[in-house]
Amino acid sequence: MPSAALQRRNAHFNKRTSVPLISDNDVLWYTTIEVGNPPRPFTVDVDTGSADVFIPGNSCVHQCHGHHAFDPHTSSTSKPLDKDFTIEFADGTSAKGKLYQESVRLGGLEAKQQTVGLANFYSEGLGVEKFTPDGLMGLGFDTLSRFNATTFLDSLHAQGVIPQRVFGIHLSLSTQGQGELTIGGYNEARLRSKIVYTPVTDKQFWQVDVQLVSINGQHVARKQSMVVDTGSTMMNLDPTTAKRLYSHIEDSKTDGRHFFYPCDKKFKLTMAIGHTEFEISSETFSLGEMAPGSRFCVGGAVASVEENSAWIVGGVFLSSVYTIFDIEQKRIGFARI
Repeated sequence: MPSAALQRRNAHFNKRTSVPLISDNDVLWYTTIEVGNPPRPFTVDVDTGSADVFIPGNSCVHQCHGHHAFDPHTSSTSKPLDKDFTIEFADGTSAKGKLYQESVRLGGLEAKQQTVGLANFYSEGLGVEKFTPDGLMGLGFDTLSRFNATTFLDSLHAQGVIPQRVFGIHLSLSTQGQGELTIGGYNEARLRSKIVYTPVTDKQFWQVDVQLVSINGQHVARKQSMVVDTGSTMMNLDPTTAKRLYSHIEDSKTDGRHFFYPCDKKFKLTMAIGHTEFEISSETFSLGEMAPGSRFCVGGAVASVEENSAWIVGGVFLSSVYTIFDIEQKRIGFARI
């Protein structure tokens, strides 16, 4: 019979937690973490396209006004690492600062001695007018870490807090209610179909293969790689595929990167993954009117990656499915919601 101590350890190890994901105008999705001791709350963009945690430090004056800032001198668990960091993103935004070890909590889960970036510089794109959360929490593979540090998820697992390096995400649009992030597993209650798993095909990114993309039954792409990125809003496609897709929506037009179509057009866009079709409704695909009162809407797919490159697919698709990210078995699972 297991000892009381072992039973307590197993109970601790089998934890998982679910926390709300808040939509910021359906552009990004954020949650709340707590940093330090005593713990202080910070909102963070949940990003599977990066792997580090950073928030504004109290010395940040450039573009940090309006964000909550962390003073490491007020925390008993803060330890400076005497290292600088610079992190840059594909959209041109960046942050710079100092690295610390600190306690980080998400829901009831705590990672001790987690490497955290305390920014002393935010680029314009991270100012509160354009970026509502205080900072960012990356949920990518450790090979993607710009801090060369253990990721938050890996820390939780190594410290016996979660049973497996798995997390589940539902990105909910503003009109759909609240989204959710589950760490240490996934929320079965969210699923409306069996889970379709497909292997990750890249060492850094959450990249998988799509067998077929169709609109109104017309094929527009086959055997295409895509990066599943909660930090992105749109479906970032190559120009050839984007033009082919919109050619099946009557009266569409483009500025070369973005595409626009009559708001009253209805269509069925599907992506076949693991030989199962997942639908993106025309309502979900639309990003809204070009301008108030315009009869044209902005399409959720843009021509923004090079030909023969992996697509980067974000909220437009992910708000239509429940997604399970499995580091242990290097795979992603999709289910209808």
